[in-house]
Amino acid sequence: MKSKKHKKRRPLPLRMILILLILIAAAVIILLLQRGFELGIPNPFVRTEKTAASDLVLKQVRDISRLNTIEFIYKSVFPHDLIDSSIDPANLMRRYKNHETLSLKELEMLALFGIAAEAGIDPGGTSFAVVTVRIKAGFDFPENLPEDSVKIDAENNAVEISLPPVNITEVIIEDADSSVYEYPDLDVSPEQWKTLTSILSKAAQAEAQRRGILAEAELRGKQIIERLLLSSGYGTVTFSN
Repeated sequence: MKSKKHKKRRPLPLRMILILLILIAAAVIILLLQRGFELGIPNPFVRTEKTAASDLVLKQVRDISRLNTIEFIYKSVFPHDLIDSSIDPANLMRRYKNHETLSLKELEMLALFGIAAEAGIDPGGTSFAVVTVRIKAGFDFPENLPEDSVKIDAENNAVEISLPPVNITEVIIEDADSSVYEYPDLDVSPEQWKTLTSILSKAAQAEAQRRGILAEAELRGKQIIERLLLSSGYGTVTFSN
């Protein structure tokens, strides 16, 4: 009786053995990571950084504060809105030619008269030009805020923020375009324009503050920041200056 010959099994290719070993190792690592997560064991393969809640609040507030909270538009009729009626142009010119000492206000008026003359505008007449000044105000947060700028009461779910003073953050002066406004363009030299914008900027900021732009910017800024933090989950938001 003939005995049956058993066929020899071919050994697995080396490549397949390596693939199986890699798959088994991967499965073990995944299982260990899952168990470590459940038990609260630090994961050696993931870098974690703890960020304080106050730092997150500061970042949110700083980001939102970059938006100016209010804009004031001031249209100046040049030169009439800028001329001090208490100063007599003829007397001012006489004193200037006599090399008499002039006040800062008188020097500004002298410069305005010169700019108006260069632009062909008679300060005592009916000709004029219109210049628009845009003033923006809001909280100007520095990059490095003190650590105690934000105080969080976790027990009562409350946050207190120390705000910097409200400031005028931007002043933009635009020469009116005659294609938009039915007023003549202001044709002056770059140096005269620089002098005029300096005088206009001071006048516009004074008018904006007289109309309460800083108080309004503070109110709106607080409302924006409060809505942001309340929507983030805080129950109470208070401010200190």
